[in-house]
Amino acid sequence: MSFSYHRTYRGPIEAVLLDWAGTTMDFGCMAPAVVFVQVYEHKKVPITMDEARAPMGAHKKVHIQKISQLDAVRESLEQRNALIKRLETETASSAAVLGNIQQNLEHLGAAEPTRMLVRTHGETGIVQLLGRRTTIGRTPDNDIRIDAEFISRHHAVVLLYGSKTVIEDLNSTNGTYVNAERINRRTLKEGDIVTLGKSEFRFVVRPPPERSPQERAG
Repeated sequence: MSFSYHRTYRGPIEAVLLDWAGTTMDFGCMAPAVVFVQVYEHKKVPITMDEARAPMGAHKKVHIQKISQLDAVRESLEQRNALIKRLETETASSAAVLGNIQQNLEHLGAAEPTRMLVRTHGETGIVQLLGRRTTIGRTPDNDIRIDAEFISRHHAVVLLYGSKTVIEDLNSTNGTYVNAERINRRTLKEGDIVTLGKSEFRFVVRPPPERSPQERAG
């Protein structure tokens, strides 16, 4: 059961209460507009007093939306958001670079494993030591030259990233294969078979020799 009470008055009007601060009429109050100017200034999007007062009379959320939809303000907001996005991207990239630098610094002074490609040629095993960047191809300017059929002039490159060894095909005509699978880019593991044309290599990792207690002590 609900109960409601309604009080009515049927006589002449005795008083009228009006919200003069921009709802019933804009009588020139500057206080709300000053707040909007300060808020946008804090967000690095300056607005004029006229822009702040343009939607006077609207609900505060609607007021903010209408200010943000003004051409000049919208353009400033878009520029600000684009700048924030670019800075976030640059920060992430810088963090990755710093991480790589830190990782490399941690490896300085520590012996690293020897990584190599071992090519079987008849009964002879030809060992190709891998550097930080090792190019493979038919022309003499490659670190590992394979003057044979089905080998492109610049066929592939092997890159060392910390503990990782990555082989990347350089848009060769006949492709680069790891364990009989054609790849564009692949991280190599111990024992992987790398095939370029008719040449076959086995990826081998040899751990560094153990350092003596005197060497570890510096």
